[in-house]
Amino acid sequence: MSPLSQGTLGLFQRAISESGSAFNPWAYMKTPKERALRLASYLGYSGSNGSQEIADYLRTVDASELANNQAQGPSDELANTLVVLSPAAEDREIEVRISEKSGGMNYPFVPTAETSVSSSGEVFLPDEPINLMRTGQFLRVPVIMGSGSNEAKMSAQSMNKSASNWRNANKNFENNVPLDLGLARGSKQSLEVEELIKQFYYNGEDISSSTVQEYSNMVTDIRYVKGVYKTVSEILAHSDSPLYNYLFSFDGEINYSYISGSTTTLKGGGHSDEVCYIFLCSQFNLDLAEDSPELTTLHRMVSMWTNFVKTGNPSPGEGISWLPATKDSRYYLQIDTDLSLQQDLLKDRMAFWDQIYTAYQNGTIDNN
Repeated sequence: MSPLSQGTLGLFQRAISESGSAFNPWAYMKTPKERALRLASYLGYSGSNGSQEIADYLRTVDASELANNQAQGPSDELANTLVVLSPAAEDREIEVRISEKSGGMNYPFVPTAETSVSSSGEVFLPDEPINLMRTGQFLRVPVIMGSGSNEAKMSAQSMNKSASNWRNANKNFENNVPLDLGLARGSKQSLEVEELIKQFYYNGEDISSSTVQEYSNMVTDIRYVKGVYKTVSEILAHSDSPLYNYLFSFDGEINYSYISGSTTTLKGGGHSDEVCYIFLCSQFNLDLAEDSPELTTLHRMVSMWTNFVKTGNPSPGEGISWLPATKDSRYYLQIDTDLSLQQDLLKDRMAFWDQIYTAYQNGTIDNN
């Protein structure tokens, strides 16, 4: 989010964004006070509901208690729950609420636009991310940006824990219609988009334990790749600084999803799977041969990321030149057992979402 804030001008020369952007449904919110009040009330707050009073109360609560109860912040209008790894409490699994209005994972404390801050106050985010990006109001610096090929594989696999998960997912399938389309739940257009999504990913059939990979593809696109793709498009439209796009699809023993204890059988790069190829993970205690695919990938990732930090060019050598994406040639580096330069990341899936947004975004809402 920081390249969208003019307050960070001069603080960094380059940026790396992995598996997320301001356009992902969990990365930005429009109702910060409401979420903070729900969480504070659950933790025992009772007062005048003033913003400063709520903030003061939450500052008195132990950090671990805030983290462990963060699911109380989002709306209580539950459609289903999603098991995710908590950023606190030693990566234990917690249930995050997904409301009927959310269309994605929600956390209580994420960036929001500060449109009513006094003139003497420091504004971090002066407008909604989409408005800032579309008008070119972001820092133009070289960027590495990408995602995993199978971001949602852990949450998709967790759906198999109970048949009721699939029943609820079918019953509340409209929750997959992105909120930023601006369509009212239950409206004619929202239901049309619901049907188009179901047709594209499942050929119109109900989702079930036999469509786990298809479910992962859908959630991967809606919650991760679509937002990254949109951000790449806006950067290319407004900036001449190089943008290096990637898709992490390597499936190895030190993928984070495996060393964190996941039993997923889905392959490819899940959310956070690249982390242990760049940073030391405390759970990593495997005895791998120096020429193993895992350590080869680790050395490549560290080399590319540090090359970029030092020189602005992440090309790894090995006869591979990682070309920056342009408006006309959407290059990306496929990071797998072998490295390969490709074009048009997940082309058919991203074209589908381009068509949806062109046809439906901020359309006339029909409440019938």
